[in-house]
This record gives sequence, C-alpha cells and structure tokens, in this order.
Amino acid sequence: MRQHRSASVGLIAVLLSALITMPGPRVQAQLQEQEFKLHRQFTVPLVKAVDVRSLPQLSHAGRPRGAARKAIPHLVHNRPLHERAKTLNSDEAKKAKNPLRAADFLPPRADTGTGQGPDTVTGAATTGLYESLACGGCEPPDTQVGADSNYLFEAVNTAGFIRDKAGNVLAVFDLHVFTPGEPPGFFISDPKVRFDPLSGVWFFSIISVSGAPDGSGLWWLGVSQPSDPFHWTLYCFEGVAGTFPDFDALGISDDKVVLTANAFASNNNFVAAEALVLSKAELEAHMPSLDAALFASGAFFTVQPAHSLSPTGGPLYLASADPEFSKVYHVFSIVGTPPGEIKISLTDVPLDLVNVGPLHSPPNAAQAGTSAPIDTNDNRALDVVYRDGRIWVVANDGCLDSSSNFLSCVRLTQIDTAQMARTQDLDFGEAGGNFYYGAIQVVPDPNIAGTDDLITVFTESSPSHFPSVMASGRVEAIDPPSRLRSPILIQRGLAPYAGNRWGDYSGAAADPSSALSGTAWVAGEFTEPNGEWGTAIANIAFTCSPCF
Repeated sequence: MRQHRSASVGLIAVLLSALITMPGPRVQAQLQEQEFKLHRQFTVPLVKAVDVRSLPQLSHAGRPRGAARKAIPHLVHNRPLHERAKTLNSDEAKKAKNPLRAADFLPPRADTGTGQGPDTVTGAATTGLYESLACGGCEPPDTQVGADSNYLFEAVNTAGFIRDKAGNVLAVFDLHVFTPGEPPGFFISDPKVRFDPLSGVWFFSIISVSGAPDGSGLWWLGVSQPSDPFHWTLYCFEGVAGTFPDFDALGISDDKVVLTANAFASNNNFVAAEALVLSKAELEAHMPSLDAALFASGAFFTVQPAHSLSPTGGPLYLASADPEFSKVYHVFSIVGTPPGEIKISLTDVPLDLVNVGPLHSPPNAAQAGTSAPIDTNDNRALDVVYRDGRIWVVANDGCLDSSSNFLSCVRLTQIDTAQMARTQDLDFGEAGGNFYYGAIQVVPDPNIAGTDDLITVFTESSPSHFPSVMASGRVEAIDPPSRLRSPILIQRGLAPYAGNRWGDYSGAAADPSSALSGTAWVAGEFTEPNGEWGTAIANIAFTCSPCF
C-alpha cells in the first residue's frame, strides 16, 4: 500500500519551473489510469419509511451523561507517519513548506485576510445542538447543516434537529431511532445532511460500526419526500467485507448519489477507500430495492465527493490528498449509474507549491486557559462543493505565520473541472492563532449578477482565545485570486475545551430560497461555559455594495 502518489521527480521539476511564474498560474496535470476498481455490484431492499415527528423527541435539558465522555478514536492511514507529521519543530516546518529547499527562498506565509467580510443576514447566531443534548457527553461533534426554502436540518453526532427559519423548533430526535441501526449503548457516527437544489430532495447519511450479518459496519442513507425534511425512506449498505466505514461523506450530482468512507479492519488498520455509487432517480422514486456499485482502492485515503449546486453535465467529482503530506489533489470524475456501466477517471492536479507550499498535516491548536491542545487531525479533504464548472476543496493545513510560527490554517483550493487545472490556492490563518475544520459553500453574489461568492466557516483558537466560530469568504467578481476577506466572529468561545477531539467537520449550506438567495447557513463549534462543545448557526452573505 503506498503512501504518496505524486508525479516523478523529473515531472515535479518541470512543474515547479512553471509554477515560479507568479501569481499562481493554472497548472494542469496528466490524466491517470483509473485506480478505483469495482468491488461488487448488488441490490439492497428498502429498510423502512420514517416520519421524524412521530419519533420520541429529545428533551432540551439534554440526555443523561455517562461516567466519562465517549471519545471516538481518530483513525489514520499510517499512525507513525501521522505522529511524526504532527510534531515538527519550527525548522522542520519551514523545510516542509519550502519544496524548493533554496537557501534564499522564503517559505510561504498564510493569508490573513483583507477587506470587508461577510455579514449576518437574519440576525445574530442562534444556538444549535450541544454536547449533552446531541449525545450525552461525547467527542468529536461532527457538525453538519442543510437548508431548503423553509427549513434547517442540523445533524450533530447522534442527534437531528429541524427548525424553521424563524427559529421555531419542529423536531429534535435520536439518530439511533431514525436509522434503526445501532442501539444507543453502541455508536453510530458522522452524520451528513444535504439538500439537493437540482431535485428539491433531502439526503441524509450516517455510519454504524457494525450491524451487517458478518459484524461489519454499515452505511445508512435516507432520501426525503420533495422539500420535506420530515418524511424519509431509508436504505442500508455494506462496504468491504470484514470492515467498518469511517469518515464517511455524501456527494450528489445530476444523476447520482455517492457515499464514500475509509474502510478499517477491526484492529483499526486501514484497508481501502470506498466509493458507493447509486442512481439518484431510483432514490427519488423511493424504489423498493436499489442498484448499487461499490468501488474500492487501497491507494487512496479519504476521497471526498462534491455537493453539486448546479448541473455538472453528468459527472460527480471527488477530491483526495495524500496522507499527511501532499503536493497534489487527486481529482476523480464518476460517469454513469448502476445498473449500467460506470467509469471513474483520475487527474492529479498540482497544488501551488511556490506561493502556498504542500498540503501538510497541521500541529494541534493552542487554546486559552489551558496548556491542553485541541486535536486538528490531519490534511485530508473535509468538504468539496461544485458550482458553475469549478470545485472548491477545503482541508486543514500546517502553515507559517509572519513570525514563522507553525500553526493550523484552512487550506482552500479551486479547480476548473473542464480543464482539470488549479485556478486558486491559499492558506488562510492568523498571526499566533489557529484556524481549523473548515466547511465551504459557493453562492450567487446578491449584488453582482452572474457571479459567485465563496463562504467558509471554521473554528479559531489561540493562546488568548477559547475555541470560537468564525467565517470569511471572497467576492469572486472583484477580489484578487487566492485571497480571502477579513474573518468575522460568529460565536465566541466561553471556556477552555474539556476534551481533546474537535471537528471533525463544520457545516455550511447554500440557501435555495428566493428571499435569501446568495446567503449561506453556517454551523460551527464553540466552547460552552462548562467546557463542553456547543454549536452555533448563522445566515451570512456579502451584503456590502460595493464591497471594499
């Protein structure tokens, strides 16, 4: 099993010579031979239909806490490699971010943002799910949010929360009961919730570490009635035999839905990256059985599928980085749906090694009030969004500030899917502080017709700041390439975090309604006064005109 799949040394030298022409030119790589192999094709029956309002509702007082917080282990591709990447000293970090290794070449520094940031649109941030309500004491939170024209759906750890946009709570329920998967004494994890603006249907997924006849783990997938987050049809799927899925993801395009995950053996050793391809038409019809095609590869890790906000013309795009240290994004294109032929193509798209450096696992993040750091995980892709011929990818990245402090940044990369060429790439951070666990959305600019804006939400912490929710973005029509605007505070942290695991995600969702077109709902994590995690939700956009 390999760890890196980059170009040869000779090709790297050629690409670097081209990259030196600044600022950050488009760089296109060669189409690679497909390495995701068909593992099996199969059909699965419908499991059940669910009305979430008929489920037992959770009390806002929270659930009973266990004797100790339940911590889901952070599973990685290669444990020794991960531990080494997380503990670089300052000199090692400078070398890692300087691929040219030239004595007179300064390693790239993170962008700290300039200009007016986005504004909150519908009022101050509101409280979402929190630790005792979501799971009775657990980490990490795994925050996600979706939005349709009328409703918001937040999913955090093992709880679901549906409200209208006026803030009225309509349902708060246990995802164990929703999925009929694991009993509450065991665990399900990593919920994903998406509203598909192309079809007007909601999709929801979550994983369980067991439940298959052979004891393997399962994916659970729900599809709603049109524009109705209350009524669902549920299906479940097995991955590679003898494994359980971790760090699952949910992607949607014109004609397909794709679930991905990392498959691990019972001893927590990595086995393969998985991609399960389904027909969107079959799902929307709530068929009594579904056709499915499972692809797997031990050559990749954490393959993140795109949420497509405009028609792609057929493909669904996915992105993956090499574990711990990557000079490229592996960008996949899936064409076709089961039971028909499915083709997966791969292009390695080089990152901007001169102006930003390789994508490197970040150090853990300092926080105020304690010497205990927050785990920032690694450099895997966290979120991918497609709109109007481009994808944006976000990941955690080790970066350098102006004083050469090695910190955690949010790495944002834009790729033109027609040319398979990188068009923007940057590290976003702050002097002496850390940004981590970003989520992204691309929305129509509310003031400049025919253009898009990028919105991103993330956690910020530093030796003087408790973990807080922040957001930023860029106005594509007027901002310089590879630059973000000054970040804004969504929700200030209120105490040191009592745990260690954070993330693994923030959430962001474009609002599809005409009344809030051009806005995004963002959900992030902050610390409550008791040191537990909580989530905050806000509606933001670039409302400034002109934006300076």
